[in-house]
Amino acid sequence: MLLDLGEVRECCEVWINGQCAGYRIWPPYHLEISHFVKHGENRMRIAVCNLMSNEYSGTSLAHEEPGAAFSAA
Repeated sequence: MLLDLGEVRECCEVWINGQCAGYRIWPPYHLEISHFVKHGENRMRIAVCNLMSNEYSGTSLAHEEPGAAFSAA
C-alpha cells in the first residue's frame, strides 16, 4: 500500500499504529506502508515540518493536529 502525501513541500514523518512508517525530506513524498497497516481500524499521524528559517523568523506554521483513524480491508 503506497501512501501519497502530495506536495508536502519540506519534510514529513508518518506514524501508523504507533510505529514510525518513515519520513521524507524531498519529493516524491510517497511511503510504502503495507507493513504497518493491519486489517480493521488503523491510526495515522503525519507531522509536517516547516523550513528552519521560518522558525528563526517567527513565521513558522507549526502546530499539532490529532491523528486520524482509517480502515483497511
